[in-house]
Amino acid sequence: MARKISSLTISILILAGAALVVGFIQSTRSNNNAEAALPVLPRAVGNWMLLRTVTIPEEFLLVLGTRTASLGEYGGSEGGAIQLYILRANGRRSTIHQPEYCY
Repeated sequence: MARKISSLTISILILAGAALVVGFIQSTRSNNNAEAALPVLPRAVGNWMLLRTVTIPEEFLLVLGTRTASLGEYGGSEGGAIQLYILRANGRRSTIHQPEYCY
């Protein structure tokens, strides 16, 4: 009988340890989900100069999975224009996605 009590005690300790690990992981995950500061756009990227900051549509923010994103429109000396997105996700890997979502 002492053997069964010992097995039961070990089982309880293992379950308690697993519960502590799961609780720790959940608390760490919720801390990583806290939004980071809004990224600052550079005034220039090579020969491209920042023309204006653009408000990102809500639909884009939902797809990106973060509210901390900046979008700037840049103009080149030859008349071309590009848009640069900078995302900050505070350690959330789910914000990183396939390039086709960005194009």
